[in-house]
Amino acid sequence: MTTKARYRPPLAALQHRLLVLGVLGATAGAVAHVGSHAWLGAFAALGLAVGAHLGIVGVVSLISFAWFRWLTRGLRFRNIERLLDALALRGDEILLDVGTGDGVVAIAAAKRLSRGSVIAIDDWRRPHGGGAPSANTARANTAAEGVAARVDVRTLAFDKLDLPDTSIDVAVACFSLHHLERAPRERALLEMARVLRHGGRLLAAEPRGRAEIAETLARAGLEVRHESRTFPRWLFGWVLARKAIR
Repeated sequence: MTTKARYRPPLAALQHRLLVLGVLGATAGAVAHVGSHAWLGAFAALGLAVGAHLGIVGVVSLISFAWFRWLTRGLRFRNIERLLDALALRGDEILLDVGTGDGVVAIAAAKRLSRGSVIAIDDWRRPHGGGAPSANTARANTAAEGVAARVDVRTLAFDKLDLPDTSIDVAVACFSLHHLERAPRERALLEMARVLRHGGRLLAAEPRGRAEIAETLARAGLEVRHESRTFPRWLFGWVLARKAIR
């Protein structure tokens, strides 16, 4: 997946803090360690102790930064492709992306829908995992990736979708529902089920609460099956459901 667009990774602020803390800690630790050789007695021991502790903090922070960087950039894109693989898109579907954020899922889907389209919706007031995207950000990213003609970015509340019944072939929500309280989350899932065509597929990928999601979709009459093929496998999984054909 190309990355011409300006995607803001989840936990971006935390990654920045870890990088700064790592550099400062490692530098301060090295300075304290070198300075200790010029000191005498207890001061030398204190300098060595301070240098060691600051160095450890710096190294741990840098390792944490590298982990989050890998997790929210390269791994993020690979897992999105795995999720879309699970949907087995034909290329002519209308896909609804609920909680589009910076548009990364909508863009990846649009690249597979040469004869279809994506409706990418979000309520921009909700938390976005440390990021602060907007409708303009998502639109700019679709343009940068060359799929703006196939992605319609809209501002909609998740639990009040302004879409007709049975008008969507595929509905996707990736890491956007766990920010909601239980009641609005259930309403959002029921709205996704409502707009789904008979025979359509619904995929919800979340770090937690998947059993609750499956239960809600089953109550809505969808055929539910669980999948989990992400890497690392403990990170998150998804619920894949299908609306019965009448």
